[in-house]
This record gives sequence, C-alpha cells and structure tokens, in this order.
Amino acid sequence: MESRLMSVADWRTSPSQRPPRAAVVLLGGAQFLAFLFLLSFALIPGEGADTSRTFNAGMAALSGAVAVFTVTVVGRVAMWLWDLSLAFSSIVLGFVITNNTDAIGQMLNGTGLVMLALLAALFSTRRRLAGHLVLMITAYLVAVVIHAVLPTVLFAIIASVIVASVGIVTHGLVSQLHRLSHIDPLTGALNRRGLEQQAGAVRSVAARAASPTAVAIVDLDEFKLFNDTHGHIAGDVLLCSVVNDLHSRLRPHDLVARFGGDEFVVILPGSTEAEAYSAIHRAALASDHPWTWGLAAWKDDEELWDALDRADRVLYDAKRARTAPSRSGAVPEQREEPNSTDGVAGAGPDARTSEHEHRTADEPA
Repeated sequence: MESRLMSVADWRTSPSQRPPRAAVVLLGGAQFLAFLFLLSFALIPGEGADTSRTFNAGMAALSGAVAVFTVTVVGRVAMWLWDLSLAFSSIVLGFVITNNTDAIGQMLNGTGLVMLALLAALFSTRRRLAGHLVLMITAYLVAVVIHAVLPTVLFAIIASVIVASVGIVTHGLVSQLHRLSHIDPLTGALNRRGLEQQAGAVRSVAARAASPTAVAIVDLDEFKLFNDTHGHIAGDVLLCSVVNDLHSRLRPHDLVARFGGDEFVVILPGSTEAEAYSAIHRAALASDHPWTWGLAAWKDDEELWDALDRADRVLYDAKRARTAPSRSGAVPEQREEPNSTDGVAGAGPDARTSEHEHRTADEPA
C-alpha cells in the first residue's frame, strides 16, 4: 500500500499552497529532536556544563516551541510559513554552534545542517533550496568565525561543501522521481496524477484573473483498428505524434495529459469554448490520424472531474453520431459557433482530405 505521508508526487507545492503533510511531520520531528538534544545538554552534567546550562535550556525551549508551532500551525497555513520555520531552525543552530567550546562539537552540530538541507531539498523548488542553503552555510560560517575553535578554516569549508552537496544531489533525485510520477512514460504528456495536481494550479491562476477555462477530451478514431493493421509499435508512435501535435499548436501553459489508452485531456486556462475549439481544431488538421473531441467549460463551482464528465458525454454523443461516410473521408458536421457551456463536439479530418477541404467544410466563411 502506498504511503500518503511519503508520496513523492505531492511533495512539491507553491509557497501559497498548504505544505504537504510529510513536510510538516519531518520538519517538526527534526525540531523536536533538536529540543531533546539541547535539553539533554542542559540537564546532564559535563565539562563546562554550568556555564552553558542556561544557554542550552533556553535554546531547547525555543526549539520545542518552534516544533509545536510547526506541527500545529504551519500545516494549516502555507508553504511560505514552512520555509520561514526551516530558516529559523537554521539560525537557531548557528547560535548553538557559537556556544560550542571545542572543534568536535562545532563539527557535530554542523552535521545538523545536513538534516535541514535534506528537508529543504525534498520540499523546496530550486530557487527556494538555493536560499535555504545560502542561509544555512552563512549561519554556520558566521558561528565558527565568532567562536573560532576549529584548527583550520578548511574544516568549516568541508562541512559547508557537504551540506550543499547533500542538498543539491537530493533535490535532483527527488525532482527526477517527481517528474516520473507525473509524466506518462510513452508520450511525455502528463498522467492522471500530474493532471490532477497541475490542473488545480492553472485553474486557480485563471480564476484570479477572472478568465474562463475550457477542458477537452480527445479520442483517436478507430485506434484499435490502426493497431491491428499497423502493429502496436506504430500505435505507440501515433500516440506520441498526437501529443506533439497538441503541444505544438497549444500555448505553453495549456496542459495535455494522457487519460487512457487513446484518450487525452486538454486543459486550456484563459480560453472560451470557441477559442479552445479553434486551438484543438488546428492541431487536428496537422495530424495524420482523425480525432474526435468533446469540449466543456470548467465552471467556477465544480471539480475538474465534473467538467471532464460533461466533456466526455459530449465526446460520446459525437462518436455515436459519426456515420460510415464520415469515417471514409467526409468531414462530419461541426458546430460553427461553440459558445454553450453544455459542451461542444468536434472531429478531426481524415488524412486523405486536404487541409483546404477541411477548412472549407469545418469553417465556412
């Protein structure tokens, strides 16, 4: 069973979105662990314990308070507050390092930055990770300069390189896993998981701009027959070419996802149904294989799957209305002014009909 806590697909979020549960749990756990270590240093007698007991007790109380704040508050707000909590922990660790009286202690506390760098790498974008690493390394170097007990500055440089390397390498690996969990390996389009995560983000942007959003389901005509005739390798090539046709005719922020074997979903933020129809029609004209598609407006008060369900019903009606002559080369009748939120159907041209003939039939002057 897949762990929802450790689901890599849900780790990367924007600063305005709520942080993933794993981010909150792991950061809160790291801060609580720091609380336990600092509390033990304050309670267990040792060399120089009397002079540092108050300091460690104060840092322990601060770390514990931050841990409670992270677990109870940060998860309910936004990712930017999670970043702030992580940055605060880096600064607290820098203060702790200034109180170390020996080189070994400074090096060991410096390894705490490795844990914080791992958290930043797991849940931050590249830019946010860079900011966290700069803050961590700066806090560490300032601390070892304020209380210079290391035999040579080379030790501090080595520790800083380790922290940066762990963060950068981990971020790269997680980014690759994240991409694989969102992308259909055959076509390079989004898979269902990627569609579900990214569609909400682009919809939010369009909603803030008071712009419409259209959704479409594209289905390849007679794909099973094509596979049986030309083979599955040719079928795979065809699926890839459809995605390329869509990407090349749509805008960079439009989403294309593989929804099933030969079905694709297109999300067009900032587009009316008429604009979406024109965009997908242009892609269909460029394809070597005919398509049929169903369009629907994504209403403000509905989920993505509700809008897709309406588009799918329009697609089903369009497929059912296809006649034998249309599959033999004639272009089926299209709606000329797709402006109804009930959905709009469309069908791509047969490859044997010229583009001029398609435009004449589908887009009358």
